[in-house]
Amino acid sequence: MARVVETHIELVIHWEAGDHTELSVVKNRTGQHGWATDVAVKALITRIARQLNDSSIASLLNRLGHRTGKGHTWTEMRVRSFRSDHHIAVYRIGEREARSELTLELSARAR
Repeated sequence: MARVVETHIELVIHWEAGDHTELSVVKNRTGQHGWATDVAVKALITRIARQLNDSSIASLLNRLGHRTGKGHTWTEMRVRSFRSDHHIAVYRIGEREARSELTLELSARAR
């Protein structure tokens, strides 16, 4: 038997031997599911999205050992999809230079 009670689903399992097991499971809120990417990963992508392209972000996330909500490694397409789903700004070629920012490589060459 199962019944929905506000934020929970209450279950009673009737076993063949006559025992009963009661369970109470929290319902997902609207728009919520179990495949969520770590909040720290979202914060990191948000911080670096205007500095690196999606391919570079994917490489960085993989080097740091971060996985997608489903446990996959990051690819350029997965980063692009994540950014789109979370309304995170996209990197544009030449944007860093317009802000007078240098990468570590460019800074080393300038010396």
